[in-house]
Amino acid sequence: MSDQQSDGRSPFESLPTERQMLKLHVKPEKGNGPTEWSLGWEEDPPRGKKVIVDVKKGSGAAEIVFQLVGVGQAVWFDDDDPIWVCEGEECPQVPSTHEQITILDDGTNDRKKLIILDKNTKECTLSYQLNFAGAGPCDPMIRNGGPV
Repeated sequence: MSDQQSDGRSPFESLPTERQMLKLHVKPEKGNGPTEWSLGWEEDPPRGKKVIVDVKKGSGAAEIVFQLVGVGQAVWFDDDDPIWVCEGEECPQVPSTHEQITILDDGTNDRKKLIILDKNTKECTLSYQLNFAGAGPCDPMIRNGGPV
């Protein structure tokens, strides 16, 4: 995935807060068999399952918002285990966490939104799996640039 949005801007430039806020839309695609997912920046339509979120070196922490779109009431983020995270390029196979990622609560009880904080204090690739009630998992990646 390119670091450019459809209008040519980088999603990491000129952010008005102390930490970046990256918003991704997560959309299930129709098909037979396991759920296929598309992801995309909030400004762009979801496209492709293997989206890599690049958090640039020295850019500080990033708040990443995953918003389910195009789903009815039957699909939401798993209440007890919404995300598994491990270091490396292989998707986690079992429930797991990582020191770089914290789940945030925005107080809205919106089950179609998951917010995480990526501390970005270590250069590494994080593979993660988003877990849902009513649909199969989605497994994109985060590439941390780390501190300056």
